[in-house]
Amino acid sequence: MKKILKGAGAILILAVLVISSAAVYGQNTTDNNATCLTEISQPSSTIITNEPQSSRGPVLWDNGLPDGRNGVSCLYRPSDGLERYIIDDFYVPEGGWEIGDGHFRIVPNTATDPDAVEDVKVFFFYNTGPCEPTMDPYVTADPIFTVSLTGDEYFGRPEMKVDCIFDPPITLPMDGEWWVCFQPIIEDNCFWLTTGEKDCTILLDYVGQYPRWTYGYDIFGDYYDVSFVLTGPGGEPSIDVEKYVWDEKLQEWVDADTEDEAIDVKICKDVTFKIVVHNDGEIPLQGIYVKDKMHDSLKYINADPEPEEVYYEEPFWYINWFIPVLNPCETVEFYITAHVEGPECSYDFNYVLVEAGDVRDEDYAWVHAHDKAKEFNSPILNFLESHPNIFPLLQLVLQRLGLF
Repeated sequence: MKKILKGAGAILILAVLVISSAAVYGQNTTDNNATCLTEISQPSSTIITNEPQSSRGPVLWDNGLPDGRNGVSCLYRPSDGLERYIIDDFYVPEGGWEIGDGHFRIVPNTATDPDAVEDVKVFFFYNTGPCEPTMDPYVTADPIFTVSLTGDEYFGRPEMKVDCIFDPPITLPMDGEWWVCFQPIIEDNCFWLTTGEKDCTILLDYVGQYPRWTYGYDIFGDYYDVSFVLTGPGGEPSIDVEKYVWDEKLQEWVDADTEDEAIDVKICKDVTFKIVVHNDGEIPLQGIYVKDKMHDSLKYINADPEPEEVYYEEPFWYINWFIPVLNPCETVEFYITAHVEGPECSYDFNYVLVEAGDVRDEDYAWVHAHDKAKEFNSPILNFLESHPNIFPLLQLVLQRLGLF
């Protein structure tokens, strides 16, 4: 029976070769499908690591980025034992502002670990005259905060970024000049980085429970504006993930979400999956975990970008990535290559989960492992497999017959 099959196949191949040759001769030699395959199969070059402008919403006030010229103590304990803090002004053009976040940059005197910041307090004062904040804070906030290294250094010390979320948002009802006082709780002297602009930066000097105001220049050189950003509350967070499998027959990515939609993959061949993570919400997301689980009917070969970790626990492979930041409308793609192990006729799901705080999404890609076609493994089939753009009609016929 095998001899009959091979003989019949040879006649079929010779017949279709002639037809395919004529067809190729008469068509454009540029194969659009092959071009798309080459482009779409390319892995994402990098994971997005850009820093969000805010954790939640639009920027309300940006006092400027550090210029590296100076710094003023945002926590200062002189010989008299008093705690002193810097405050800086900002302008509210219309009453009713809601502040969702505050973003501050600091450089501790000796600490190099962000965990050294044990807590954060933020105070907002209203203004009573030119550079004259009220004695008592209008709002005292205990924000949710995260501290991270920016990768920059000032004065030979690492810069840290402190992101504070005010929940509920802080409402400033009056327009005009306001002041913000940022207090990192840290067992160290800590500098608030300056922008190089001179304005009403003031020293808050605590005497018992009552503050006293003086100008900031009396604690560290000249006085400057300091670096901070205030942002409004944003919309709803959301994240979407889709997992696709490359279909060799269709030459396209297929969203095989269910067992009925499972894509046929040949045993002893490689198969490629694509994971697309998309921020479809209204606010930036930070700290996103991408967790992929693949049945061991497939053997993990590699992935791009390089995963944070890959390990095997029977019967699954686990492939995990981490995305530091993903802003609204941004997308990151991941590619996994696996070798089809079988057994024959197995239907297996491949699962991916993404989590960013309280938001999450998941998706499946189903595959059906089947044996290679009828031991039909002649040199001409090997040639056709390695030259997918030649004799397209012949390849289509062989695919329909399950021989290729």
